[in-house]
Amino acid sequence: MEFRTELQPGASPFKLGLQKPILSVGSCFAAVIGERLQESKFRVLVNPFGTLFHPLPLVQLLQMAVEDRQPSETTYLLYQERWLNYLLHSSLNAPSREVLQQQLKSLFREVKHYLQQGQALVLTLGTSFVYELAEADLTVANCHKQPQRLFNKRLVPAEESLQALEQLWQQLKEFNPSLRLVLTVSPVRHLKDTLELNSVSKAMLRVVCHQLQEKYPQEVYYFPSYELLMDDLRDYRFYNPDLLHPTPAAEQYVWEKFTATLLDEEARAFLKEWEPLKQSLRHRPFNPTSLAHRQFLQKTLQKLQALSGRVDVGNEIKKLQEQLQP
Repeated sequence: MEFRTELQPGASPFKLGLQKPILSVGSCFAAVIGERLQESKFRVLVNPFGTLFHPLPLVQLLQMAVEDRQPSETTYLLYQERWLNYLLHSSLNAPSREVLQQQLKSLFREVKHYLQQGQALVLTLGTSFVYELAEADLTVANCHKQPQRLFNKRLVPAEESLQALEQLWQQLKEFNPSLRLVLTVSPVRHLKDTLELNSVSKAMLRVVCHQLQEKYPQEVYYFPSYELLMDDLRDYRFYNPDLLHPTPAAEQYVWEKFTATLLDEEARAFLKEWEPLKQSLRHRPFNPTSLAHRQFLQKTLQKLQALSGRVDVGNEIKKLQEQLQP
């Protein structure tokens, strides 16, 4: 007797390799997948704009990067002696507007490089609700704790989000014809919108992803992270105490589905080599000066050196060599 419905993601029309760059942007779930790819030695840029939830600001920022444009003056604000930007997460801040503008120039150049040279854009959407700064007619990604009376909250229709994402994808295809798009919907509920409206919001995002994949079936793939949490695991034991964010066990489950579905054969084979090495690097010895531990370090170092032609393990090699010094 079966007690759960296991979800097997549909086949992807493309696979991700180990060597070419990947850009992962969007909600906190973009960071979960992106950081695990980084830990597995993929060349990944993770949430360079900070954690962002709505398609419209994400589209705007990615288009700015491609077109070498910078945010307008009206997007900057001063809050508690730090300069912020309404299009970006509050983790991106500076003591002056000029310093922040310089930081953003470098940031946009890096994002453009990943889009130009990359194999895939992983885009995780979180909500269909967006806030607009009324006096500037500006769609914002973050209100930065400003008074709510300054903003209008709007549920963006699926058609509007789809149009924006499709326009972006057409632009990215011209910019980098080999780029592929992986779409996901964050399984994290937005309780501030109420559970009822959170369902409406997520449903709109899911429709947008479906329609975009249907229109570009060889270039766009929807990975069902939302369904894996909501329909497959479907149990609060897979959520943290806030009852919103997935536990490490749930993240691991989704990660395993992601790698099985989207990584090519070479990358999956590398992961089998890398996982035990990663565990070895985390090992904490009972006696760091013992002969047994030095032999363990030597063996681990040899395995890392054998991988050095395929991935960047320079930092790991350096740390082991330092530990082996008399």
